[in-house]
Amino acid sequence: MSTNLGSNLSQFTDTYWNLDSANHNTVAFNAAGDPYWKTFYSFDSLDYSFVNESFLSSKNQIDGDSFFYEHNKNDLPNRFHGYDFVSHFRSVFNDNGATVHAYKSSFIEGDEQWSLKFETDNEKASLTSFTEKEGTFYSDLPRSELGGSSNIKSVGLLSSMTLTQQSSPGELVPLTFLLSNSSEYTFNVGESVDISVGIENQITSMSSLPNVEVVFVKSIKENIIEASIQYSEGFIAADFFDDINGKDVIIVSDPNYYGDQLRDKYLIVDAAIPKTNGALLSIGVDSMPSNLDSSM
Repeated sequence: MSTNLGSNLSQFTDTYWNLDSANHNTVAFNAAGDPYWKTFYSFDSLDYSFVNESFLSSKNQIDGDSFFYEHNKNDLPNRFHGYDFVSHFRSVFNDNGATVHAYKSSFIEGDEQWSLKFETDNEKASLTSFTEKEGTFYSDLPRSELGGSSNIKSVGLLSSMTLTQQSSPGELVPLTFLLSNSSEYTFNVGESVDISVGIENQITSMSSLPNVEVVFVKSIKENIIEASIQYSEGFIAADFFDDINGKDVIIVSDPNYYGDQLRDKYLIVDAAIPKTNGALLSIGVDSMPSNLDSSM
């Protein structure tokens, strides 16, 4: 499982193990003072040594011959033994572990932007673009990629449908739904909308019903939905209406913008950057106690 690549602990402060040479994973153990596991490295080598304060490693690579590699002397960042690697680390934000936090934004103090991935027990989100403000890279956290319920809204019960039939499947056909027990719904700018219905305790997209390809929603005002539909061969309007009559009409919008906010007692952050000579001072996350927190 592991190979001890260090030697004589009285000479070296760090000892190195190769965990998985196929994926270039090496772990370092600090043997001086209070021993502890120090860090992971992307590279894998046959042996390691410190000579006159230089960190050297060796590896069989060219025609079976070994050669030495001096670390921190390469003009190309993140290049070891002829391979390019990504700088990567994982951290856990756990400010007051008994409190549920809602995570609002993230910032990077340093010379360059990093790609960040966020994860709680039930949500995931990613950040690849930041705005520079007074020397700090800043961005609001996106909503969870896993959806949840915040991007799902019921707008009423479907009571009637008017469809202008046409002879050529694939063309757009005007479609009007009349709702009962409805409330007005205003689409947000840039909102991606899929009109769905509640069938057998499941939310089913109208686009996935038999012989229906796409439903484009134009507006919902008062108790009327104006839309367009594309259908394929075999589509029968009466059968389509029978499938959805009396069902809840549900708007499912893009979870990345209108999904659940990241919320939990902890937040895992994965940070990565391909090649960098820049300094990284800190990566932070702004949060506040959640209204769902029972301790408030």
